[in-house]
Amino acid sequence: MDEDDLALIAAKGHVHSSCFSYLEPELPRIRAAARGVSFDFSTLHDPAYLAQVCPHVSTAFLSGAGLADAAVSELIARVLDLGPDTVCVTRGDKGAVWANGQTRIEQPIVPATVVDTMGAGDAFIAGYLVARLRGDTPEEVLQYAAFCAAKACGWEGAWGYPLADIP
Repeated sequence: MDEDDLALIAAKGHVHSSCFSYLEPELPRIRAAARGVSFDFSTLHDPAYLAQVCPHVSTAFLSGAGLADAAVSELIARVLDLGPDTVCVTRGDKGAVWANGQTRIEQPIVPATVVDTMGAGDAFIAGYLVARLRGDTPEEVLQYAAFCAAKACGWEGAWGYPLADIP
Protein backbone atom coordinates (compact mmCIF):
# COMPACT_ATOMS: atom_id res chain seq x y z
CA MET A 1 0.00 0.00 0.00
CA ASP A 2 1.17 3.51 -0.76
CA GLU A 3 0.25 6.95 0.54
CA ASP A 4 -2.52 7.34 -2.07
CA ASP A 5 -4.14 4.15 -0.77
CA LEU A 6 -3.97 5.37 2.82
CA ALA A 7 -5.36 8.77 1.83
CA LEU A 8 -8.31 7.06 0.12
CA ILE A 9 -8.90 4.94 3.21
CA ALA A 10 -8.89 8.05 5.38
CA ALA A 11 -11.30 9.81 3.02
CA LYS A 12 -13.74 6.89 2.83
CA GLY A 13 -13.48 6.07 6.52
CA HIS A 14 -14.23 2.36 6.63
CA VAL A 15 -12.43 -0.70 5.29
CA HIS A 16 -13.77 -4.24 5.13
CA SER A 17 -11.47 -7.19 4.59
CA SER A 18 -11.30 -10.89 5.27
CA CYS A 19 -9.03 -13.79 6.07
CA PHE A 20 -8.96 -14.50 2.32
CA SER A 21 -7.51 -11.12 1.32
CA TYR A 22 -3.95 -11.66 2.61
CA LEU A 23 -3.83 -8.08 3.91
CA GLU A 24 -2.87 -9.00 7.47
CA PRO A 25 0.57 -7.31 7.30
CA GLU A 26 -1.11 -4.06 6.19
CA LEU A 27 -3.80 -4.02 8.89
CA PRO A 28 -1.90 -1.79 11.34
CA ARG A 29 -1.49 0.89 8.65
CA ILE A 30 -5.08 0.47 7.47
CA ARG A 31 -6.42 0.76 11.03
CA ALA A 32 -4.33 3.89 11.64
CA ALA A 33 -5.88 5.55 8.56
CA ALA A 34 -9.47 4.29 8.87
CA ARG A 35 -12.23 5.27 11.26
CA GLY A 36 -13.32 1.63 11.24
CA VAL A 37 -12.12 -1.74 10.03
CA SER A 38 -14.43 -4.74 9.76
CA PHE A 39 -13.00 -8.17 9.16
CA ASP A 40 -14.58 -11.49 8.13
CA PHE A 41 -12.73 -14.31 9.89
CA SER A 42 -15.06 -16.92 8.35
CA THR A 43 -14.45 -20.17 10.27
CA LEU A 44 -10.83 -19.27 11.09
CA HIS A 45 -11.00 -19.26 14.89
CA ASP A 46 -7.33 -20.13 15.48
CA PRO A 47 -6.25 -18.29 18.68
CA ALA A 48 -2.89 -17.21 17.21
CA TYR A 49 -4.55 -15.78 14.09
CA LEU A 50 -7.19 -13.99 16.15
CA ALA A 51 -4.45 -12.50 18.36
CA GLN A 52 -2.60 -11.27 15.27
CA VAL A 53 -5.60 -9.66 13.55
CA CYS A 54 -8.12 -8.59 16.20
CA PRO A 55 -6.13 -5.67 17.64
CA HIS A 56 -6.49 -3.94 14.24
CA VAL A 57 -10.22 -4.57 13.81
CA SER A 58 -13.20 -2.58 15.09
CA THR A 59 -15.88 -5.10 14.03
CA ALA A 60 -15.20 -8.83 13.79
CA PHE A 61 -17.45 -11.24 11.87
CA LEU A 62 -17.08 -14.96 12.43
CA SER A 63 -18.97 -17.96 11.13
CA GLY A 64 -20.14 -20.14 13.98
CA ALA A 65 -22.54 -22.52 12.27
CA GLY A 66 -22.44 -25.76 14.20
CA LEU A 67 -21.03 -24.22 17.39
CA ALA A 68 -22.91 -24.80 20.62
CA ASP A 69 -24.25 -21.71 22.39
CA ALA A 70 -21.51 -21.91 25.05
CA ALA A 71 -18.82 -22.07 22.36
CA VAL A 72 -20.31 -19.00 20.63
CA SER A 73 -20.23 -17.10 23.92
CA GLU A 74 -16.63 -18.12 24.56
CA LEU A 75 -15.61 -17.10 21.04
CA ILE A 76 -17.27 -13.70 21.41
CA ALA A 77 -15.58 -13.10 24.77
CA ARG A 78 -12.16 -14.14 23.39
CA VAL A 79 -12.46 -11.85 20.37
CA LEU A 80 -13.72 -8.86 22.39
CA ASP A 81 -10.77 -9.28 24.76
CA LEU A 82 -8.42 -8.99 21.78
CA GLY A 83 -9.61 -5.54 20.74
CA PRO A 84 -12.66 -5.24 18.47
CA ASP A 85 -15.49 -3.01 19.70
CA THR A 86 -18.13 -5.37 18.32
CA VAL A 87 -18.31 -9.04 17.36
CA CYS A 88 -20.95 -10.78 15.28
CA VAL A 89 -21.12 -14.55 14.95
CA THR A 90 -23.39 -15.90 12.23
CA ARG A 91 -24.84 -19.36 12.85
CA GLY A 92 -26.68 -20.33 9.68
CA ASP A 93 -30.28 -21.22 10.39
CA LYS A 94 -29.80 -20.33 14.07
CA GLY A 95 -29.38 -16.65 13.21
CA ALA A 96 -26.60 -14.44 14.53
CA VAL A 97 -25.26 -13.26 17.87
CA TRP A 98 -23.88 -9.71 18.22
CA ALA A 99 -22.08 -8.28 21.23
CA ASN A 100 -20.14 -5.18 22.19
CA GLY A 101 -19.10 -5.98 25.75
CA GLN A 102 -22.13 -4.38 27.37
CA THR A 103 -24.94 -5.64 25.15
CA ARG A 104 -25.64 -8.97 23.50
CA ILE A 105 -28.30 -9.34 20.81
CA GLU A 106 -29.51 -12.59 19.29
CA GLN A 107 -30.84 -11.99 15.79
CA PRO A 108 -33.11 -14.72 14.39
CA ILE A 109 -33.13 -15.51 10.70
CA VAL A 110 -35.62 -13.90 8.38
CA PRO A 111 -37.74 -16.59 6.70
CA ALA A 112 -36.59 -17.26 3.17
CA THR A 113 -37.26 -19.40 0.15
CA VAL A 114 -33.93 -21.18 0.00
CA VAL A 115 -32.53 -21.83 -3.45
CA ASP A 116 -28.85 -21.72 -2.49
CA THR A 117 -27.18 -20.56 0.72
CA MET A 118 -23.93 -19.64 -1.05
CA GLY A 119 -23.21 -16.00 -0.29
CA ALA A 120 -25.70 -15.62 2.56
CA GLY A 121 -22.94 -14.79 5.05
CA ASP A 122 -21.42 -12.23 2.70
CA ALA A 123 -24.86 -10.69 2.12
CA PHE A 124 -25.37 -10.54 5.90
CA ILE A 125 -22.08 -8.68 6.32
CA ALA A 126 -22.82 -6.31 3.42
CA GLY A 127 -26.26 -5.52 4.82
CA TYR A 128 -24.80 -5.04 8.28
CA LEU A 129 -22.20 -2.59 7.03
CA VAL A 130 -24.69 -0.60 4.94
CA ALA A 131 -27.06 -0.22 7.88
CA ARG A 132 -24.28 0.51 10.38
CA LEU A 133 -22.65 3.13 8.19
CA ARG A 134 -25.97 4.90 7.64
CA GLY A 135 -26.35 5.15 11.43
CA ASP A 136 -28.99 2.53 12.24
CA THR A 137 -29.28 1.14 15.77
CA PRO A 138 -27.72 -2.27 16.43
CA GLU A 139 -31.18 -3.87 16.37
CA GLU A 140 -31.98 -2.27 13.02
CA VAL A 141 -28.56 -3.19 11.67
CA LEU A 142 -29.00 -6.85 12.56
CA GLN A 143 -32.54 -7.00 11.20
CA TYR A 144 -31.42 -5.51 7.88
CA ALA A 145 -28.43 -7.86 7.73
CA ALA A 146 -30.71 -10.87 8.30
CA PHE A 147 -33.07 -9.59 5.59
CA CYS A 148 -30.15 -9.32 3.13
CA ALA A 149 -28.98 -12.85 3.97
CA ALA A 150 -32.51 -14.17 3.40
CA LYS A 151 -32.73 -12.45 0.02
CA ALA A 152 -29.38 -13.96 -1.01
CA CYS A 153 -30.68 -17.44 -0.17
CA GLY A 154 -33.35 -16.99 -2.83
CA TRP A 155 -30.85 -16.69 -5.66
CA GLU A 156 -28.75 -19.30 -7.37
CA GLY A 157 -25.22 -18.89 -6.11
CA ALA A 158 -22.68 -21.51 -7.03
CA TRP A 159 -25.09 -24.23 -8.15
CA GLY A 160 -27.91 -24.73 -10.59
CA TYR A 161 -26.69 -22.82 -13.62
CA PRO A 162 -27.81 -24.35 -16.92
CA LEU A 163 -25.03 -25.90 -18.96
CA ALA A 164 -26.81 -25.70 -22.33
CA ASP A 165 -25.01 -22.49 -23.36
CA ILE A 166 -21.54 -23.85 -22.65
CA PRO A 167 -19.82 -25.08 -25.82
